[in-house]
Amino acid sequence: MPSFEKIQNDLCNEIRVQILGKEIPHDEFPTSYSPHSLRVDGKGNFHLIDTSQRSTWKGRIISLIQYFVYGSSHKANDRALSQAIDRFEAAILKTASNNPFTSLDNACKTIASFKADPDYSKDSKIANKIATFKINTLTKLAENGNVDAQFKLALHYSLGNGCGKNKIQAFFWHKKAADNGHLRSQNIIGNYFKNGIGTPTDKQMAVVYFRKAAERGDPIARFNLACCYENGVGVDQDKQTANKWYQLFEQSL
Repeated sequence: MPSFEKIQNDLCNEIRVQILGKEIPHDEFPTSYSPHSLRVDGKGNFHLIDTSQRSTWKGRIISLIQYFVYGSSHKANDRALSQAIDRFEAAILKTASNNPFTSLDNACKTIASFKADPDYSKDSKIANKIATFKINTLTKLAENGNVDAQFKLALHYSLGNGCGKNKIQAFFWHKKAADNGHLRSQNIIGNYFKNGIGTPTDKQMAVVYFRKAAERGDPIARFNLACCYENGVGVDQDKQTANKWYQLFEQSL
């Protein structure tokens, strides 16, 4: 296990950037940052209120490292990291209307700084909590109606990033996002319906979603809709309408 001094030296500047999100001159470092009250600002950066007696910017950063890596005893333990993960998630969900994805990325980078430490990886529960943190947080944001989270979660399931590939879940979340007006998901769900990905093939529904995105100016959806009219997929074959959408497709490039 690395000494506290080594972790302090290696991570001090990194934690400063990842937690606060930007460099702050030493003499301007805020006086009220710490482990006991985590919040996220409008730019998606984490802030912690410092109740320690440390008066310098470096002292406050060291306090954060002590808390998140070592807990209140300054000794490495799974409980400290578990609590840190819970606090990150709660802060992200609480301020979802600001920049939840910036906050999520900041949290993932901070957690990733510690996950190679063997003292944490020995516990399968903690290792799993680290591994599933991003997907679990995205899922909660998506369940709360965040359309961008629904889209991002669908991509994770379709590509298998941070989770196993799951076409049914990818379809489910893309459709949620599409029905909530997400342009890219509307085109993607059209392809899912057309090709039977994660759902039975339904070419008429494919046209419905291609049209939604095409009418809002998505070039790929315009091309897909033109192809449907040209080949009579989900609609009656109509060369004139196909040409109209091909022209709109070219204009939108």
